[in-house]
Amino acid sequence: RLAQALLGTMLLAVGLPETEAASLVSDGTFDNLPVGTGPDNNAPAGGWSLNEAIVEGVPSYLSIVPAPAGSDGNALRISIPAGDNPDRPYFVFHRLATPLTTASGGILHVSFDIYIEAGGQGPGLYLGNGSLQRPEDYRASQFDWDAFGKLITYENSRRPNLTTLVNSYPRNIWQTVRLELDVAKARFNFYWGEKGQPFTVVRTNLDFHSPQPHTVRTIRIGRWAGGSP
Repeated sequence: RLAQALLGTMLLAVGLPETEAASLVSDGTFDNLPVGTGPDNNAPAGGWSLNEAIVEGVPSYLSIVPAPAGSDGNALRISIPAGDNPDRPYFVFHRLATPLTTASGGILHVSFDIYIEAGGQGPGLYLGNGSLQRPEDYRASQFDWDAFGKLITYENSRRPNLTTLVNSYPRNIWQTVRLELDVAKARFNFYWGEKGQPFTVVRTNLDFHSPQPHTVRTIRIGRWAGGSP
């Protein structure tokens, strides 16, 4: 499989959408990061890091590039060639400035732009605790832009439920995703649309991937072992 995607402006905020975004994620626009660089083991790109515990890196798979037409500034490019070992994961993570827990409650608003190149597929993405031990038990919202053109989410892992959110996602245009995560209730709402156009309320009241108490402290983007995506 060929994974080719770019991630644009990313905002995360507690409370009102976007108004406090900068307090939870740094370098969310990628504009302050030099073009041509990418996160490497023990060498973060701003707030974005590779997970050195499981990544054996080819840093050129992840790099900062000028954003394609339709967006300004820079983007994070993920480009994994066909034929690469699908059991070797590549992903970056960003720790939130303030974790949210089941006890603390609060609504986490997430907004980001994504551009998937023709002939490729998108990344996997999830918000969660960030633990590498039994990671399926620590994930809140989890998504894949899969090789068949579907945008899917993984709901309750104790009753596996693969939910299709978009049957055929577009390529070569910017898409915008918005999430509203209720950490106390372990549920979220999903909004999606072409960048600059009105959002569609795709689904509401979706289950988190794992049902037990949560701490949402990281966002991860890339490819996990097994080639998903």
